Amino acid sequence: MKQLQQVVERDQWAELLTDAQNLLKQSRNSEIEVLAFNDKEAIKKASEIFNVPAMYLHHTQTRKGSSSLLGFIKQPAHYIFSVKESFLENFTTTINYDDYNELAKNKDGSFRLQMREKGLCLQVYEPVGLGRSVIPDDIITELNSRGFHSVDTNLIKQAIHKPKNTIILAPYEYTLEKVDSQFYVSIEKDNMSARFTFTAPKNNGRFPELDEIINALLKNGVAHGVNEQYIQEALDNELFNLPIIVAEGTLATNGANAYIEYTFVTGEDTLKHAIRQDGSIDFKELNIIHNVFQDSVLATMHPASRGIVGTTVTGETIPATDGNPAEWSIGSNVHLSPDKSQAIATSSGQVYLKRKQICVDPALEIASDVDLTVGNIDFLGNVIIKGNVTDGFSVISGGNIEVYGHIGKCFMHAEGNIIAHQGIQGKDESQIECNGDFYAYFIERAQVNVGGNLIITKALLHSNVVCDKGVYVTGDSKKSIIAGGSVKANTEIVATQLGAESYIETLMEVGFSKKLLGEMVAITKVIATQEQQILEVRDQVTLIPNPLDVRAIKLEQKLYALTNQKEKNEAKLSSSTRSLHLLQKTATISATKSFMPGVKVKIGATALDIAMAHSTGSLKKVEEHIVLGSFDPSEFTKELIKQNEQSTTKKG
Repeated sequence: MKQLQQVVERDQWAELLTDAQNLLKQSRNSEIEVLAFNDKEAIKKASEIFNVPAMYLHHTQTRKGSSSLLGFIKQPAHYIFSVKESFLENFTTTINYDDYNELAKNKDGSFRLQMREKGLCLQVYEPVGLGRSVIPDDIITELNSRGFHSVDTNLIKQAIHKPKNTIILAPYEYTLEKVDSQFYVSIEKDNMSARFTFTAPKNNGRFPELDEIINALLKNGVAHGVNEQYIQEALDNELFNLPIIVAEGTLATNGANAYIEYTFVTGEDTLKHAIRQDGSIDFKELNIIHNVFQDSVLATMHPASRGIVGTTVTGETIPATDGNPAEWSIGSNVHLSPDKSQAIATSSGQVYLKRKQICVDPALEIASDVDLTVGNIDFLGNVIIKGNVTDGFSVISGGNIEVYGHIGKCFMHAEGNIIAHQGIQGKDESQIECNGDFYAYFIERAQVNVGGNLIITKALLHSNVVCDKGVYVTGDSKKSIIAGGSVKANTEIVATQLGAESYIETLMEVGFSKKLLGEMVAITKVIATQEQQILEVRDQVTLIPNPLDVRAIKLEQKLYALTNQKEKNEAKLSSSTRSLHLLQKTATISATKSFMPGVKVKIGATALDIAMAHSTGSLKKVEEHIVLGSFDPSEFTKELIKQNEQSTTKKG
């Protein structure tokens, strides 16, 4: 029973060890905060707290340290440390019974005597660590106690010299007083396992043999899952009177159902707020819009798998069911791959599930206000907002933006056009920009950047505007006004009234091209760099006395290339300058009703202050002067005024 005792000890030790490992994993899987003035100091502290080498620690800095201007008052940095998963996994797998049990580290040698069909078998096992070796007297004493008094000692020495080898010391002879081991086979009710039990032999009776037990299992109907190793280990370790499982059936495995794996978040319960750098939650970032590009994979179908049949220990088949298939539900702007395994977007836009149907909508429609219930919007396609855009939110669109309600102090950007049906009340903090045209009922106290035309029905007040084409405030034939702030436009500025009765300062500039000016600034910088490089190369050439020297020839080639590039850039700069001057000659600032004092006009480098009220007219640059002439609208302005008059007539 000595072997059985060792098995029990090992099981008890394994339970204790598992508990200890779990406790360690819980403590080391947590996070700690460390305050230190540098990374090295922080890592050292964390390593001491966790009692883990620094190489197994993971850390992030959550707050930087700081010091006063003179460096006298320092604030430590904040770090979060945790133990890497790789260390925990290594710890779990490497700690074992033999490493931490002192008895296992230093174990005496042992031997085993068993009467088998072939005779009395002796096996000797070596000691471990500082354990004591088996000596012949140990074995002889045991043999004498069993009634074997004339065993050849040379055989005993041979067994000690060749540990683990089986040595036959005496033949097996049957006598009436000997009681051989008896064994029994039992099959569980569900036919999924068979057990083997054997008794201890008496008076030098023999142990059962492996083939005898296997034959008994077969006679009892056990035809599947027999584990000969379990049987042999039970015999070798003399596990008497213990029902040991020696055969196990194979369970049936039902096939997995097919399922669809989505590449976007589905369901409101999975929505998450954005986390700021300081750890706080940004309630404006709800992440409810899932943008996708054309040809993006939206979902993948994982097919159902076939079931695997099982077998009982008696050889009976256990049926298994195949997994259930799944079907695609495809909506607008989505198609399936040729092998039907993936759903793919046919256009860019918002992907979502509608009654389990995968859809992509190129336009996003918000039926309510843009507020905390909706959050900031960042969408690839057109955005339609039926309500208001409240203060503090942002709307970004890869297409057009159309807002039916009011727009507060917010950030708004559209790659296409913007339509503001009720106008903008920016409170000096709005920043509105678009690459296309901008249509609004009114704009007040906002920063506006427009890539196309700016067309306003009622008023443009106290705002700073940069427009790559024209600014038109002509929707109301009685008084569509531009007053306060500054307006810079490329081609023309037109309003019913320019300036206000209060004589508020209103800055207006036409012939202003952000694109041309940007190009001219960039080209000027390049030319300056090239001029400096040309001077440096010329200086290097003068240092080489022989003009036929290879170095001199290469420098001359470089000088030629730089000069050629510089001349091309100068031609570009000259062309851009001419385009800007031409633009300034044709650009106009017009009022269909009146100019008011306080208006400051600039066309190119020429400026003019309106000191007294004037009636309708157009300001143009003639040579180096700005001249007020008769109202001279462009064809675009004429069409706008005509449309406004028709609209007013219909309303009337």
